[in-house]
Amino acid sequence: MFAAVKAELHAFRSDFDVFFHEDSLHTSGAVERAIARLRERGVIEERDGATWLRTTDFGDDKDRVLIKSDGNAAYFAADLAYYLDKRERGADCAIYLLGADHHGYIGRMMAMCAAFGDTPGTNMQILIGQLVNLVRNGVPVRMSKRAGTIVTLEDLVDAVGVDAARYALARSSMDSMIDIDLDLLASSTSDNPVYYVQYAHARTRNVARNAAEHGVSRDPNEAPFEPGALDDPADTALLGVLAQFPATVAQAALAARAAPRGPLPRAARRRLPRLVRRHPRHPPWGRRRGLRARRPTVAQRRRRAGPGQWARPAGCERPREDVRVDD
Repeated sequence: MFAAVKAELHAFRSDFDVFFHEDSLHTSGAVERAIARLRERGVIEERDGATWLRTTDFGDDKDRVLIKSDGNAAYFAADLAYYLDKRERGADCAIYLLGADHHGYIGRMMAMCAAFGDTPGTNMQILIGQLVNLVRNGVPVRMSKRAGTIVTLEDLVDAVGVDAARYALARSSMDSMIDIDLDLLASSTSDNPVYYVQYAHARTRNVARNAAEHGVSRDPNEAPFEPGALDDPADTALLGVLAQFPATVAQAALAARAAPRGPLPRAARRRLPRLVRRHPRHPPWGRRRGLRARRPTVAQRRRRAGPGQWARPAGCERPREDVRVDD
């Protein structure tokens, strides 16, 4: 079972360096060490035959039992040991992803962080994930453990592929519910955002590939880049999109602190149309001699700061280099 989980995650290109069995925290003595550390800090007390952590001292709504009166550890005790283990392994910030029904855990977890002398929000961050809804043929796919109709990650990948599955999960903020249209993500049309990103990358690759066939040199020594020759409004709009790429990446990095996912995939889908739709009215092989070198050079720039660069952060692999489209 555990090997199957690892294999499924690896196929999804999500590999973890460390896996933890909760049982190991108890058998290794990690729980006892964590409680001892908190006892040294004076935040543990014995009450009613049980061992308590005074989380109310740190903003929680009530104190939490660590060792019950029957001598068994409460579930929260393992959370102490796990957090301490993360910090002792060198993590400056422990990031927890909890399900939508675990809002009530935030207070006690942040209080635990403070009880160890750390700073909630800095040394611990908690993300609350929302539900994922699957849609097929316009109808929600009903899932039920009891009925045996649960759709696994492997099922999703089998239905739409790894790239589409990763993009579908990465395009929305963690705290937003996601609707995944299985039919759309399995299609090869411009309505499919994953296909569109890959198609845009293929087009820019073809511009570069076809430049030599049209006698166009992109060697800066032979044809120095002259941006002034790109005087068409479509050129200006395209250059503007390329110039926004560094700022978009920076904004995505800042947004990831509070609500990871979303900015780059959404930006890719919103901005790539300017790269793809430009050709019908403005082919890269302009009639003016200057444009014959300038537009393929811009195509090279947009490949470097365009579809290929958008793809990986958006959850997709770069498309194959041998894909050809008409340009």
